Amino acid sequence: VDEATDIVRFDLAVPPGAAPLPAAAAGAHIDVEVPGVGLRQYSLIEPVAAGARHCRIAVQRELASRGGSSWLVD
Repeated sequence: VDEATDIVRFDLAVPPGAAPLPAAAAGAHIDVEVPGVGLRQYSLIEPVAAGARHCRIAVQRELASRGGSSWLVD
């Protein structure tokens, strides 16, 4: 979901059969595996309750990044 120019919100779901998420505060960092780029960290944009099956991040395209934000936003 486009939030603003060069910023996209992602609703991430836990895969079927995987353990649910632990509780986490907004602003906490999570690891995201970006295909062809590698592991990158992004901040949660809202709190996550223990046992949740989804979370939300927002990613801003950064031209000087290592490629994760461009891959996700483009």
